[in-house]
Amino acid sequence: ALLFEEPLGEYLPSEVGGWTRRIRKAMDTNGWPSTFQRTGDEATADGVLLIHVHRMWGMADAVNIEALAARADGMFAGVCEEGAAMGHACTAVALANLARLGNTDVVQRFRLSKIAEAARL
Repeated sequence: ALLFEEPLGEYLPSEVGGWTRRIRKAMDTNGWPSTFQRTGDEATADGVLLIHVHRMWGMADAVNIEALAARADGMFAGVCEEGAAMGHACTAVALANLARLGNTDVVQRFRLSKIAEAARL
């Protein structure tokens, strides 16, 4: 896997989406495509591109969704927003937004009500 981050919480979704597209293109061009996108098998996935987005100016969730739309395979973050120093785009909000946008895989794979409960703890 290749992990990258929006480190300051100050970049716009279009900027991070551009980074994501360029990274994914470089991975694909150099023989490291995402097998996860083809198979969905987490155990054997290779070429996985993950993002971590910091929270600062209110754009973290939009940045996160844009990176996923630009072919990031996923994100690495905690379930709740609280994190070291400034916080981050959390998985609970990302999964809820993906479900709201009609992502049936998220709805089938995760018990979203339980994830929301965990984020509140």
